[in-house]
Amino acid sequence: MAEIHYSELDHFLASEKAEALPRLFLAYGEEFLTRKAFDRIIDRLVPTEKRQLSYELLEGVEAALPNVMERISTYSFEELVVVAVKNAPVFPGPGTPKQAGFSKPEIEAFQEFIKNAFPEGHYLVLTTDSADKRRALFKVIKDIGMAVDCTVPKGSRQADKNQQTALLRTTMEAVLSRAKKGIDNDAFACLVDYTGFEPSTFSDNLDKLVSFIGERRSITVDDVRRVVKRTRKDPIFELTNAVSERNPATALFYLKSLLKGGFHPLQILTALTNQMRKLVLVKLFVDDCRAKGRPCWQRGKDYNRFRQETMPEVERADAAVAAKAKLWNDTLAAPEEGDAKKKKKVLTDLLIAPNKKNTYPVYHTFLKSDKFTLEELFNSLTQLNEVDLKMKSSSNDPEIVLDDLVIRLCTKGEIHE
Repeated sequence: MAEIHYSELDHFLASEKAEALPRLFLAYGEEFLTRKAFDRIIDRLVPTEKRQLSYELLEGVEAALPNVMERISTYSFEELVVVAVKNAPVFPGPGTPKQAGFSKPEIEAFQEFIKNAFPEGHYLVLTTDSADKRRALFKVIKDIGMAVDCTVPKGSRQADKNQQTALLRTTMEAVLSRAKKGIDNDAFACLVDYTGFEPSTFSDNLDKLVSFIGERRSITVDDVRRVVKRTRKDPIFELTNAVSERNPATALFYLKSLLKGGFHPLQILTALTNQMRKLVLVKLFVDDCRAKGRPCWQRGKDYNRFRQETMPEVERADAAVAAKAKLWNDTLAAPEEGDAKKKKKVLTDLLIAPNKKNTYPVYHTFLKSDKFTLEELFNSLTQLNEVDLKMKSSSNDPEIVLDDLVIRLCTKGEIHE
């Protein structure tokens, strides 16, 4: 058969006649999507009224491959037999503990077994968290069945984040359209900020919010704050947040977690530098507004007033920066593609709110900026540059250097000696 992306699954299942459906399905990747794919496949293969006799979900010791092969090859009085296994470890990674019933010889035997046709009307549905496309087993599954790619990139590149956000928006639309409810952009951003990329938790929280608002039609930021608990596990975010909050104990904890998790010290340093630069931008903006007689920010201002009073000034300031950048670009020769990307990145770094529809994180940046004086922020950038040079030009232990840096950034009045 073939391999399709999760987004193509519904169309595939709807367009194929029952007798033309593959006898073997494998859904692999992100747990939330594989679960959704599994449910859609089972719904298509087995009508609800036939599940008691025609459908068998194997779990625990029953899910061992020898047992799976026995069940799928046993003839039945029923015309339809669907055997399913969730989270089958058929593609174990290096060093993965061996699970009973999924040894290398058993996986090889399973690979040979599925090359032969199943009895008429018999189907096998598997899910797994990852699939090694280089393995012979995966190629066999693609040849005789259907592989459903449910992967979503987990990286921090913008392209990865865009795919993550797109999935969360799709999940949001499915939940809210079913409930005939809405959500504003800031509430969506706040919910993502609280949960991170955890589609299952995100969906569960949306269900809670739908119940919480009752007869109201739309979910607000205040609703998210009242109902949802922060569960986001993003160590880079947690580190920069702890430094911005000037909490050295928490910052050192996440720093150690990042280093143990394999993050490169320079990657951590870049994240801290970006965060402090953003705080400098905000601080300079606030001082500039005050100098012009337009005080746009007061310490502790609530979110609604921020949107009404501060964001219009932010948008005007960002528009002025963008206009200057355009003028600069227009005076130069047409840039190469790589140069254009760099200039776009520089412009983004100079804007306080690159995404005007997502104002909630901007509000928190303003709150964090209040914890520093402008002099402290300038000194922090000096300190970050010095550490960058030290890490690139000497044999100092990066962990010790970063530990010292984090403590200095978090300590009031002692950032630069």
